[in-house]
Amino acid sequence: MSSVVFNIDEFTPSPLSEEDTLKLNEWEEYLLIRPTKLFHDLMHRPENTIALFTGNRFGKNSTIAKHYVQRIWGTHPIEAKNLRPHHKNRVLRFCAETLPLGSDRDDGDKNTIYPIFKRMIPRSWIKKDITIRDPFMVLYDPQGGKDVAVEFVSYNQEVKSQVGVDRFSIWIDESCSKAFYEEQVGRTLTSGCGDIIISLTPCTAGITWQYDEIFESASVIIRTPEVQKRWNARFGKNVPLIENFPGNKDIAVLLAASDDNPYMQDIVVRVNASEEKLILESKHPHLTRFE
Repeated sequence: MSSVVFNIDEFTPSPLSEEDTLKLNEWEEYLLIRPTKLFHDLMHRPENTIALFTGNRFGKNSTIAKHYVQRIWGTHPIEAKNLRPHHKNRVLRFCAETLPLGSDRDDGDKNTIYPIFKRMIPRSWIKKDITIRDPFMVLYDPQGGKDVAVEFVSYNQEVKSQVGVDRFSIWIDESCSKAFYEEQVGRTLTSGCGDIIISLTPCTAGITWQYDEIFESASVIIRTPEVQKRWNARFGKNVPLIENFPGNKDIAVLLAASDDNPYMQDIVVRVNASEEKLILESKHPHLTRFE
């Protein structure tokens, strides 16, 4: 059997059409998010409740938004997390302190979930965007099923106003009341396939009921090496990267530090390099004044 030799140097790729270029550019924000250990852990945990406790500016919302894109797309590695065409429950609920102002009014918007999620999904998926009166985004199902609805909710609304049908998945950003959280649990338990994602920055939002109900009740706690290093230094004891607590609730807690954000690491490198250059210039001006 003769083999075919392919010379890559002789290969000339054909340019993309304008239509294909536009379609590819729709994935720009999604493709720009660098994979992190926390993203990997989020994508491979089967628990019904997953809480991300991170440092400020880590990028937890981008991490969670990207994970929801894969669930809608049907590419999540855990099949139970994928929203498939046969699922009757086709509503995702995203909860934040405030409602988004509207599709054309995100300047100064305190709701960070909506703009991040909207940038993450291809524009061709959006069938109907939110309005200030109707905080529902309707998406075409990329798998060919019925439309997918994304409901944006404020946890400052009365709990009774959130009572309604079940949700396929619920994302709670930052610190809501315990009563609000318990109502969301009820929206997923009865559906049989729903789950809850919690994102919290303890240093800014504070941690109250979440400590007992989430952190202390978790069946597994996963730390990044950076968190492990700081934990050991602060509390004077060695903790593992992964701690399992058999018999606890079906909850996973994922911990990450601000330094775990690869973009923050780039900034630190640039700042350090700039500071070293300034020190060099002050001590040896003849070496750098002609650069």
